[in-house]
Amino acid sequence: SFIMRKTDSESPSRDAKGQGDGYVCPPGVRWKRRPSQVLSFIEPSSNVTVVLVGCMHYSPASAQKLTSAIFDIAGSGHLRSVLIEMCPERWGPPRGVNLMNMGMHRRAFLQAQNLGLVAGRFRAHVKKPKISWNPLQLQSEMYLAEKMAHEFEAKLVLGDEKHSETLRRAKADLKETLCKTLNPCRWPSLMKSFSAGVLHLLFSGGFTLRDSFDPMLLLGAPVALLRYLIAAFRHGSAILLLLGVSLLNVVIPEVISGVAEQQVLDQKRPIMYNGLRWLLASGSAVFSFSLLHMLLTVLLEDRNHIIANSIADECGRAQPGEVVIAVLGMAHCSGVRKILLQGHAQRTTNNE
Repeated sequence: SFIMRKTDSESPSRDAKGQGDGYVCPPGVRWKRRPSQVLSFIEPSSNVTVVLVGCMHYSPASAQKLTSAIFDIAGSGHLRSVLIEMCPERWGPPRGVNLMNMGMHRRAFLQAQNLGLVAGRFRAHVKKPKISWNPLQLQSEMYLAEKMAHEFEAKLVLGDEKHSETLRRAKADLKETLCKTLNPCRWPSLMKSFSAGVLHLLFSGGFTLRDSFDPMLLLGAPVALLRYLIAAFRHGSAILLLLGVSLLNVVIPEVISGVAEQQVLDQKRPIMYNGLRWLLASGSAVFSFSLLHMLLTVLLEDRNHIIANSIADECGRAQPGEVVIAVLGMAHCSGVRKILLQGHAQRTTNNE
């Protein structure tokens, strides 16, 4: 039920090409080069290997990258848990999964390895899921992560905060930012938080141009976009509301401006027309800035800390040599990695 492959060492290795700062190969895995959209490093406080798999949601290219990473790490016998960027409210109850009888074989191998009877890597008869490039088939990388976690008897962790709490904070931040933009005395603090969000997004390290411009990732982008829109319509996602508000923010000022232009020109009042155009443009700019501020701070930076805390919790429960895989959106990976490496993540539970 498994194949033993001799390896030089079961400890993390730093010999992979294309590695970034702090990059290590997971124990028992020999990647000749760091896979694109994958960040692997040692979490300092627990000395546990963490592997972040950055995904473009609903992208078949990301699904292939995810299944390969989980398959390689689980095949080495070191996979402890798979953390996904979901919360119980969005994910719901555990889905029925066809569990393969891998647990007995994996446990037998690890027990024999601890006794010194075998050496090498655990390889179970688990086949990689078939990845579909059909844009109408909503194959989510999160569901694939759950399926493979169950097949390898790894723990599935929902690492995001509650959806309702995120929406509450997003509304509060949008309202607060709109109020601050109307008060010049509050502009310095507003720009400080906004610039911090931009720096957190752009200068956290980790991913490079090789990750962002991976040919397979770019090829799967149109499929991912179409799937994302279909999923948003089907499930009534808040993203759909966000897109609708953004579109109205562009369309309504243009429509009002066009109607007002005709009426003002008929009455030959260009000063009134110019004043109305300036007012509409200013309102649109203020709302766009508030929306962008909310995206950078609440949906990105704040959630990065929440996800990093969840990963730190799971690392605190792990044993030496185990690996924690986190499946996240690409925009989160570099920031989460930086928080963990700098020791800024806060554990919410005691080690088990």
